[in-house]
Amino acid sequence: KIMRNTTTIDILIVGAGPVGLTAALEAQRLGLTARIIDRKPRRSTNDSRALVVHPRVLELLAPNDNIAHNIINENMRPEKLNVHFDPPMVVPLDMSNLGDTEFAQAWLPQYETERILEEEIERNGGAVEYGMALEALVQNNKEVKATLRHQDGEVEDFYFKYVIGCDGGRSKTRELLGIDMQRAPSRIYFVVADVAFIGASPLSEEKAIHMFPHEEGIGLMFPLPKMNSFRLVFQTPEGTTNKSNVSLDKAYFEALLLERTGMNFEVELCGWQTIFEITHGVSDKFRDGRIFLAGDASHVHSPVGGQGMNYGMQDVCNLLWKLAWAERCNKQSPRDKKSVETILQSYETERHAMGDQLISTVEFSTMLLTTRNKGIQALRNLFMRLVIPHVYKDGFRRVGQLELKYKSDWSPIILDAPFGCSTQYICKPGERLPNLLLADGTERLHKLMSREQHTWVFINSEIPESVMNDVPNAVVVSPSRNGQTSIPSIPEKSLLKPQVLLVRPDLFVAGVDGTYRSMRERAENAFDAVSMATM
Repeated sequence: KIMRNTTTIDILIVGAGPVGLTAALEAQRLGLTARIIDRKPRRSTNDSRALVVHPRVLELLAPNDNIAHNIINENMRPEKLNVHFDPPMVVPLDMSNLGDTEFAQAWLPQYETERILEEEIERNGGAVEYGMALEALVQNNKEVKATLRHQDGEVEDFYFKYVIGCDGGRSKTRELLGIDMQRAPSRIYFVVADVAFIGASPLSEEKAIHMFPHEEGIGLMFPLPKMNSFRLVFQTPEGTTNKSNVSLDKAYFEALLLERTGMNFEVELCGWQTIFEITHGVSDKFRDGRIFLAGDASHVHSPVGGQGMNYGMQDVCNLLWKLAWAERCNKQSPRDKKSVETILQSYETERHAMGDQLISTVEFSTMLLTTRNKGIQALRNLFMRLVIPHVYKDGFRRVGQLELKYKSDWSPIILDAPFGCSTQYICKPGERLPNLLLADGTERLHKLMSREQHTWVFINSEIPESVMNDVPNAVVVSPSRNGQTSIPSIPEKSLLKPQVLLVRPDLFVAGVDGTYRSMRERAENAFDAVSMATM
């Protein structure tokens, strides 16, 4: 039986993992109607790979008041990194001050992140439709018809303005679009399990990340919320490539731990064990007309650095404010398709380039960590001994995705930098807006930004009275001369210079110049009148 509904909903979100749930929350916040579906019968409560929500993602989630607060409350942040060399190297993990951000890494299992996100969706009046599978997609220049199948076999056709495929590495959305993703196999395999240690643990530090750089393969142990519980992530012995090669039982993990750590553990398995191969790949396209791909549906890569889930959540944070902007353009001028196309295409160009950059970064790190070449292992271990204790904070800022930036040639909505930009202004177009401490000594710049539309930021300058009506979202600020963080490093002359910034809702800077007039000219050269009126 096919049921049909002719009322067009703004967005269909396919997949209720962290990426899809974030998309649904952003849709609610931005006033867009949405349905979120997942073929699973219910939300998972024990299997997950991600263990950390990075500071940059917490900044993007901050407008949803409860989310960042609840994630931080569930934080089980490790206190130390213990690298089991001979002798061991113990590094305190003070991640509370990563420069100008107000957030640190939040450590919690992915299923807890999903629970927090879904509970907030429900508080806002929404719900995930579990047991609902995507069967077909047909689109025209106005809408997308999606065929959905219920668990009982009932089929319905629904109409949406947009569809976002957040349905993972084996994405049905991507398959229906015929978009290819070439995965590069690494032949590097890891076994993952959540375990509890029975009796006294031989580990000297339980609230710590433990790394075992064994010659037969790297091993990592991450603390979990329950007492004496850990996520084990160990490179498999050579020849072990899938579950058919080995029985992932208690005896297997106890033997593996003894071989790689030299310690005797008695373990209790906690319901989730798997073997996976690290693969890298980016889909050929992130967009086909009104249908978009996000998260693992568009890019897959090594879990090194905990980038995957967080990149996917940033994908949809990038997309949703653009969909809201496109809808404002449609309302203002229904016949103007150029402005909408420019906005929507910027999602693909920005995030595809960012995905390519991520792959190249984590591929090298993964190779270095997992090599079985004895000479490279020795150099790696020496490098870790010499460098980690001194630069881990800078490293955590980069891993925390606070240094990500878009290049103007990636995006039609990032303006070219004016001459001398890097030395004259607080940042360049495409960079994250520095969260400056303001002149009153208590307030920070991010709090003043609109998270729905662009904000004009007048630093050390006033809004000309003649243009008051042209800049409805505008703030006038003066940075504090004292108390600025050393990261990012901003010269004092740049802090004191008059300048005007155009800041996007995702806190990336679209443009900067010395005066409103020159900044306005730059914007008008890049955007048409409809985009300018609705940004």
